[in-house]
Amino acid sequence: MEKLRYAADQIAAVWKMAANDPDWRDRLDASVDGVFRSFEAALYAIPLSVALYAFTLRAAAHTDEFPTAPLVSAPAPAFIGVQTIAYAAEWAASLALLILVARTLGADRRAATLIAGYNWAQAPITAIQAATMGGIAFSGSSALGGALAIPALVLQILILWGVLRRGYERDVGVTIAILGGLILVSIVATSLVVSVGGAIFGA
Repeated sequence: MEKLRYAADQIAAVWKMAANDPDWRDRLDASVDGVFRSFEAALYAIPLSVALYAFTLRAAAHTDEFPTAPLVSAPAPAFIGVQTIAYAAEWAASLALLILVARTLGADRRAATLIAGYNWAQAPITAIQAATMGGIAFSGSSALGGALAIPALVLQILILWGVLRRGYERDVGVTIAILGGLILVSIVATSLVVSVGGAIFGA
């Protein structure tokens, strides 16, 4: 229970970062121990990612005009496994970028805040994605997907924006550039893993 309370408190701190509530500074644990503990976020985020990819398979099978996801024709365990590995690779690559940018900007002292904030942000971001895909998968409606996609995307960007803006404490232009870099890294890391998975499973 203590771990759950701690995780809930850290995720609440991420929401406060997104809302620009100064209380986040007292709530987010950016100590050395807190940075290591922030990787416990994977215990919550990865199961949510598995649900997301399971919903993606269902949506592809039961929803008209659903965009074909890479590897969707592969066996379900292969699809979910490869996508989960891609999820982890994207996470790791994004953290590497955040640390590199912090050093480039001379903001090494902000690295702990960025790592802790980004790690704990993964659970709510993935939950939003899974909920959106679940709505599409169980309604069988691509129109619903379109209706859910915009608010879901806004929420995800709001969370990331809060972590980056408050984490780096840089102006809007720099924050936009970093956010763009994260999106690019996400696309590249995911594409590389999925391409390898496609080659292995012949999808």
